[in-house]
Amino acid sequence: SLKLSPPSISDRECEFTATVTVTNTGTVVGSEIVQLYVNLPSTPEYTHPVLQLRAFAKVKGLNPGEAKEVVMPLDKYAVSYWDDKLDSWVVVKGIYGVQIGVSSENIVLQDTVELKKGFEWNGL
Repeated sequence: SLKLSPPSISDRECEFTATVTVTNTGTVVGSEIVQLYVNLPSTPEYTHPVLQLRAFAKVKGLNPGEAKEVVMPLDKYAVSYWDDKLDSWVVVKGIYGVQIGVSSENIVLQDTVELKKGFEWNGL
C-alpha cells in the first residue's frame, strides 16, 4: 500500500512523506529495494522526464508473510527542476505523480499529491 501525507509548504520549503507497506509473499527470507519516482507537472516551457527517481529504501530480512512499513521523506529537492531562464530552482503548483516500484520498468503502486503553492529557490 502507498500513503502520501499532505504536503507542507512554507517559506521556500516543501515536505511530505510516502509510506509504503512491503510484504514478503515468498517462501524464504527476502529483501527488496523500494524505489520512489516523481512525475512533475507539465509546464509550457519544459517537458520533464516521466519518471524521476527521488527516493529509495532497502527492506532487509523479511520473513515469509511478514510486512514492514517503509517511510520515505520527500522535500523540495524531490519536486524541483532547474529553470535556466530564471536561473533558479522551481517548484510549480500542481498535481505530482508518485510511483513506487522495484525498478522503473516495474511500477506497482501510484498516487498523486497536490502542491497548492509554488516557489523559486537558490542554493543547496
